[in-house]
Amino acid sequence: ALETIKIFEDENILDHVRGVSFRFREKMKELNNFSIVGNTRSIGLIGGIELVQNKKDKKYFEKNVGISASVVNHAQKNGLIVRALQGDIIAVCPPLIIKNNEIDLLFNMLSEALNDTEKDLKNRGILC
Repeated sequence: ALETIKIFEDENILDHVRGVSFRFREKMKELNNFSIVGNTRSIGLIGGIELVQNKKDKKYFEKNVGISASVVNHAQKNGLIVRALQGDIIAVCPPLIIKNNEIDLLFNMLSEALNDTEKDLKNRGILC
């Protein structure tokens, strides 16, 4: 634990996180444009994406749809690891040393995963 603290101080990790977290937050907000994203939230480099079937009335997907698993699987196919949390929430937690260009890449891959998930849902007749 002490060595970790030393690395954080020596590498100025907290200042780095403060420097890139604005871009991360802005990219998280852009995900709200997807029809299946009810809302996004983030603090620092930790983000959450709430998935919904209908944005207007905040209707959630039925459990048998497996919406979180679908997004996670599509993300993994694109080379991105995200985690499904209880309640159709996707967690986005990149390494603290991520750079701005890597944040862009992360969100490009995540956007692709959300697009692929929306297409699958439309093909299954779950989304119009």
